[in-house]
Amino acid sequence: EKQYQDTVGDLCHQMQTQSARTSVLLLEATPSIENGSSEQSLHLYRRVLEAEAQESQSEDQLESLVLRDLREAFADDLHVFVVALSAASKVFPAEIPGNAQVLQLVCGSLTPSSLCSLCSSLSLGEAELICKHSALLDGEEGAEDRVQSLFARSLAWEVQDQQVLWQLFTAEFSCLPHALELVLPKLLELCQSGGHPEVVHGLVNLLSLYSPTADLLAPLVSLPASLWRDICFCVISRWSTANQQAWTALVVRALNEGDSIFASSSVGAFMELLHAWGQMPNWRTSLWNLVNNPEVAAALQTQEGPAAENLLSVKGEVAGARAKRIASDSGSVGTRSSKRAKTEA
Repeated sequence: EKQYQDTVGDLCHQMQTQSARTSVLLLEATPSIENGSSEQSLHLYRRVLEAEAQESQSEDQLESLVLRDLREAFADDLHVFVVALSAASKVFPAEIPGNAQVLQLVCGSLTPSSLCSLCSSLSLGEAELICKHSALLDGEEGAEDRVQSLFARSLAWEVQDQQVLWQLFTAEFSCLPHALELVLPKLLELCQSGGHPEVVHGLVNLLSLYSPTADLLAPLVSLPASLWRDICFCVISRWSTANQQAWTALVVRALNEGDSIFASSSVGAFMELLHAWGQMPNWRTSLWNLVNNPEVAAALQTQEGPAAENLLSVKGEVAGARAKRIASDSGSVGTRSSKRAKTEA
């Protein structure tokens, strides 16, 4: 340890300027990062920055130094910047993940190829940019609020930069199965605070990739009716087609165990949402298929009130509409046959 400290001290003394003291280490660490042997180089780099920050006696100086060096890496080479950012996010877990300044720099500078490379690192769990994963998954106080704060600040960014942020968010959370369930209520609050199409679009796309769960459904049911079409209906439509079996099982569970699932709403609100979704012409048959599932139908029979009655009535309404359509089609065929017979005569 003493020898290690002496090495850090010697490096600090030899590098006369701040940019040389840190940026050189960052750039020299990049080849070993790509070869998977970056740990020693990056920890040495951190010790150099810590020594520099200690001289300034500023609480946020380490964060400022990291941001400074990332900017210099970006100016030197975009590829170096992306590689260094991915590795440094694990060495500076308190300074990089969730840092709005870092993410704004990232989102405003990436090319399509570098964005693809960074998304791959996030999907593979090699980097953490949106948040510190252990803090969120371990239930650290304020972890969800920090994610919400990041996206709230991003609302002032350029639209394209916001879209890139949501791509990074989708990539990073794809390797965290239960993380979205933890932050979803906070992100939906942003949708309710005003017209933020990037947030709505980003959440719908992300939710559509997930298999339906009670923890994802409950916050959706709590949304005001004004957001049903743009968020709830889009997500439900996706779940009912791409994850039909899981969606049907979730509906059965929600009807049977609603009180334990919908803490801030009710089973009645869920049934109203389902019925409203089924009133859309393209999805009426999907709702009919759902309520005709034996398990769903049995669960509906245990429910009372107008919302349950509306869902149960869908079976008869759609069946009647189908009968009329079949009769109409048969009549059309008969008319065409009659005209053809007269023509031939």
